Amino acid sequence: MPFADVVHREVVAPLGLTATTAWAGERSAPGARSSTLARVVGAACAGHHRDGSRVDGVRVHYAGPSASGLGASPADVGVLLADLLRGWRGARSVLLDPASAAAMLEDRYDDGVGLGVFVGGPRVMSQGWGVGFQAKLLADRGADRAVAVLLARDPGVPQEESVVGRTVRALTG
Repeated sequence: MPFADVVHREVVAPLGLTATTAWAGERSAPGARSSTLARVVGAACAGHHRDGSRVDGVRVHYAGPSASGLGASPADVGVLLADLLRGWRGARSVLLDPASAAAMLEDRYDDGVGLGVFVGGPRVMSQGWGVGFQAKLLADRGADRAVAVLLARDPGVPQEESVVGRTVRALTG
């Protein structure tokens, strides 16, 4: 089964996400994710280079879809973060059973890395940066809150130095 279909079946559909899909640039897809893909393709923002010029073809598609092929609206990212926070605090989560939630947060090698996230104390973080885009998600399990900052521009500096990092710090203290 293609990666995009697995993401739809295991994450998108159970959470009721309406603007999230694994997207490798195709205009349509057969089956369950066809309507979601059509919404994402029709509404996805274009990436922009540091100088403000638009990325050719709207966005760059990378060979590894699990690392960079997920397109999502800010609202859908919020739904995902809320579900992850529920799972991490031991409450009922759509996606995570208690063992999976604990495994995600386990820093097995004492290097600040869990499964798919960076961990440190009560805060859990993920971030991404590709041609034309930059993002950072920070969840504070102790305060039971999260923030996601998504930017359709490559600011030319790492997240901590860009408007993305400044916004996350301003919102989380």
